[in-house]
Formats: sequence, structure tokens, C-alpha cells
Amino acid sequence: MNIGNIYGLASIRRSSEKEDAKQLQLEQEKQMLNDKVTSLEFSLEQQATQLRELTRLAYSLDEKLQKRSILSLAKKTIGQEKSPTNVDHEINSVESDKTAAGSVANSANEGAVLSAVNYLISGSQES
Repeated sequence: MNIGNIYGLASIRRSSEKEDAKQLQLEQEKQMLNDKVTSLEFSLEQQATQLRELTRLAYSLDEKLQKRSILSLAKKTIGQEKSPTNVDHEINSVESDKTAAGSVANSANEGAVLSAVNYLISGSQES
């Protein structure tokens, strides 16, 4: 009976060790998932911030284009035409604003953010 008790205790101990190992594995998986969720939340906040900045930049570009259109129309109605160099300067200014928007979009490095900005910019160019 002594050998039977030893065998029974050893069996219980192995079972307990297996259960402890399973519990430890579950805790590690839970921690890994929590870390992943935290990382995704941070990424989401970062993308939201970048999207707000790009939206602000798109509105700013739209305002500049509208003001230039109004000024151009007003000067044409008065009879004052812009010299070609001034027009080229304005075109270069708008292009540099677009380039700035593109560099911010590249830092976002996310397709959804870039698509949204392209949509906003293309909408402001059609005005």
C-alpha cells in the first residue's frame, strides 16, 4: 500500500504541474492580448491625430484656393491682369502646400488616412 500511495501522490503532483503550466500559458496569452490591444489603441489615436492635421491642412488649402480665385476674378473685372511670373509664383505656392500635405500623409503610412486626404484634397481642387 505504501507504493500505491507514492504512485498516487506522484500522479497528483504531475497533474498539478500540468495544470499550473496551462494556467501560466493562459496568463501569458492574456497579457500578450492586452499588450496588443494597447498598441492598437495607441496606433488608432496616432492615426486620428494625423487625420485631423491632414483635414486641417486640406481646409487651409481650400481656403487659399478660394481666396486666390476671388482675387483673380476681382482683378480681372477691374482690368488688372497678373503678370505670368506672379501666376507661376502662386502655382508653385499651391504645389508646395500639396507637397507638405503629401509628406504628412507619408508619415501616416496608412492607406485609409491617405485615401481620406486624397479625397479631401481632390474635393478642394474641384472648387
